[in-house]
Amino acid sequence: MPKPATSSGPALRRNQACQQCRRRKLKCDAGRPHCGTCVRQWNALIAVPPPVGFSHPPAPTCSYDPVEGVPVAPESIEDPVERIKVIEAQIEDLQSKLQNARREAKQNGHDVGKSPSPPTQLSPEMARSTRGTTSGSDKSKDRSPTISPQPYLLSSSPASSRPSTSPSVSVSERKHATPYARPRAATRANTTTGSSLHLPVRRPPTSSRSLPTDYSPQAQSDKDWDLNLPAPNIVAHLVELFFQNEPCSSRILHRSSFVASLSLPTSHPDFPPLILLHAICCASSRWASHDAPNRQEKFAEFHAAKTRGLLESALQANTTDLSILQAAIVLQYWAYAEGRNLDIKFNARPFLEPTPSNTQMEEKRRAWWSLVMFDRYVSLGAWKPSVAESNLMAIELPICTVDFECESLVSPNPQKVHDPTFFLSHPIGYTDSYIILIKATLLFGKVTEYNLTVDSRPSRRSGDPRDTAVFRALDHLVAVDFLQSLPDDYKSCLGGGSNGSMVDADLYLAHVLPYAATISLHNAHIDYSNPGCPSAVRCIQAARSIIRNYFLLSGTLFDIKRLHPFVTVCWYLAAVVLVQLCKRHITTGDRGGEATVWGEIETLKLAMLEFGNISPIGLRQEKLLQETIDDVIQKPVLPANFGLDIPMYTYPLQDLTVSLSEHGSPEGSTSFSTTGYL
Repeated sequence: MPKPATSSGPALRRNQACQQCRRRKLKCDAGRPHCGTCVRQWNALIAVPPPVGFSHPPAPTCSYDPVEGVPVAPESIEDPVERIKVIEAQIEDLQSKLQNARREAKQNGHDVGKSPSPPTQLSPEMARSTRGTTSGSDKSKDRSPTISPQPYLLSSSPASSRPSTSPSVSVSERKHATPYARPRAATRANTTTGSSLHLPVRRPPTSSRSLPTDYSPQAQSDKDWDLNLPAPNIVAHLVELFFQNEPCSSRILHRSSFVASLSLPTSHPDFPPLILLHAICCASSRWASHDAPNRQEKFAEFHAAKTRGLLESALQANTTDLSILQAAIVLQYWAYAEGRNLDIKFNARPFLEPTPSNTQMEEKRRAWWSLVMFDRYVSLGAWKPSVAESNLMAIELPICTVDFECESLVSPNPQKVHDPTFFLSHPIGYTDSYIILIKATLLFGKVTEYNLTVDSRPSRRSGDPRDTAVFRALDHLVAVDFLQSLPDDYKSCLGGGSNGSMVDADLYLAHVLPYAATISLHNAHIDYSNPGCPSAVRCIQAARSIIRNYFLLSGTLFDIKRLHPFVTVCWYLAAVVLVQLCKRHITTGDRGGEATVWGEIETLKLAMLEFGNISPIGLRQEKLLQETIDDVIQKPVLPANFGLDIPMYTYPLQDLTVSLSEHGSPEGSTSFSTTGYL
């Protein structure tokens, strides 16, 4: 009888064998990193081809019990629950070591929270890696890395780690990175030959705020944080919601610099001003999840009151800090989305003084043009715009959003408002959806200005204004030329190559505004008793175009509540025209046409109600439309000039009181005005 094999090595102590051999009750030599038994079994396993859809492990599966004092690699633990526990323990250990290091540094007189590290320069290798030919998704990743899921960003090289506006979408994808949205040839040098797309070289901006590498808002003590603000993590969450969802005022802030400055100590001069944080908390409350609407409303009202109080104090003290102007704009757009107006008077000129920082100067440009656009929106059918057309060139047009967010070294936008080809020329490198929206808004403002300067009442005019050269030129520019002149990448309201989930809210409104302007221009001349009335034909075509754009949008995954609030006014104008058309079908007995138009009216009403779930302006416009329907449909006789009886105002007449520099604001007035711009 053969003698049993004896082990040549010493006997193993308890639990010294690998876990796999102990589980299968096999002999083990405790070899590292893999014992002989596990290696033999792995060699036998890989000798046989794996089944379809499966693959063999790249190395033997052999793990040992942890030894005291020796860290365990998480990937060596099979049980996922145990692996998570090990990772959490390592994180806690690192955090405690970090806290101890900070405490020792503070005791030694070195305040790590107030010593920002200098920005690092791009090495030649890194600079070369940002150039060359890329394709597909790699191209968008090179242009703008996606943002980290953490609410706080720490960066030693802001130029090389610039976040995008959406958590998983790059800047170039969000803004349709076409040749129209790229920097000029001066920033496109040293690209590989044969590349169809030239990517800019990202240089470290000279004005970026660099941060301590070991600082986060959670580390700030409670005594350093303002008691009227939510906790630092909640503020950071609201800031993220603001940049991700706010379609208007978020365009005026440099996202990465602002988010990074939240990680600074509250005593740091670059920490965001309190007034701006209150304004963002107020605006972001619409997008935060909440169970009790009353609680959300109280939260917004509280921060709106704080912002307004700080704003009035700053204006009385003649403070010209840019954050004051930015906070006022954020508050104005919030009030507009809430269906209210805001009475704020200030001189914008001191806020627009030149500054050596390119980023801050661009923020001033965007603040100015955001203010101009807001002025055009609220002046629809109500009063003369506060910002005269002669003052529009107080500051240049903004540069492309992708250049602004990446802090590219780009010369100012050369386009001039008073250029005869301003609305029809879109130069490459200085055109994106936001700049097109500015042009569309100014075009809408030209129509409002014309309606206010020309008395269109039949009893007051000597001839038909539509026969004048000024009217014909404006009509053709608004209804035809502007949209036809857009570059191919911007001819669709959804954007070129959009997959349905990447709709640009700026571009969508830029496509809707010309149709709304056409309705506003022809409203006073509509005569539905005459089937061949050119104004009626124009308005019906414009209304149907607005409906068509809405159907295109509703066929995507885009949430319409993230559109600009002024889109509800455009829907209202289109619905008013359809109500007139429906009345004509009722009068003539056209049941088929009546049913079709009623369906279109109900579609726009539902769109306003859906938008009203987050912005009360949608509910207000729907209520105004319903009152118009009740008033029009119940009329027994069709008036000769039906359009004059339709209210075209954004708000009811009692809310249209205006306070200008030469007139005091009436008691109870809630209007917005800015006086003495230049």
